[in-house]
Amino acid sequence: MYSLNLLDRNVLITADEVVKKVNVSSIDPHVFLAAIEIAEERFVRPLLGYDLYEAMIAQKNVVVTEENMADLQEHITLKDENGIYRLKEDDIVNALELFTTASYKTLWKERLWKFTAECVYLLCISENYAQFTTQGIVKNNPSPAFMESGSKGQSSGIDLKDVKWLTDSAMMGRIEPLRVALQEYLHRNGTLFPLYRVNCNDEVKPARTTGWVTGIHDKKRHNGWD
Repeated sequence: MYSLNLLDRNVLITADEVVKKVNVSSIDPHVFLAAIEIAEERFVRPLLGYDLYEAMIAQKNVVVTEENMADLQEHITLKDENGIYRLKEDDIVNALELFTTASYKTLWKERLWKFTAECVYLLCISENYAQFTTQGIVKNNPSPAFMESGSKGQSSGIDLKDVKWLTDSAMMGRIEPLRVALQEYLHRNGTLFPLYRVNCNDEVKPARTTGWVTGIHDKKRHNGWD
């Protein structure tokens, strides 16, 4: 999957790859861009370690030059208003096919891709609830297409309590199990990843999970618990 890396640095995942791995309906992939760097620095780099992370992003990204432009252009599927996007020198192309180390490609496809995508999605939950404007931080409003029929103008947007629950659920119910599986995979296949040196001899901690409970942030129901 060849994608244009729209950031000014090498990263593991692109916005298009996030969309392919998380549960979202019709959405502009660009909404994930602002969260990618933070997600990788917060979750992915500490897990992989500096050396392995840097080696993987170096392989998965390539700067477009006069020499490789024609070859890369054949694989790009990104479209703009004029059709297929035409690559320019100094663009950055990101693709799992660019991995030259087989173990890196397998790690990405089978474990790391999903984990990274879920981390990006986690950070976007709160960002899509509110945004920073010249008037201050304001709550986002759903588009008219998401207005409930017959609701007298009340939107189907969620409140802060629901955002907190979604964040907790994504972290504990989705990311934690993926983190454990990914870390155990790296430990068991250490010979394939000599650059992975982060607590390699430590026991993998089991995933922390939370029950499927609604209203866990409702202080009225829980006697002031927070």
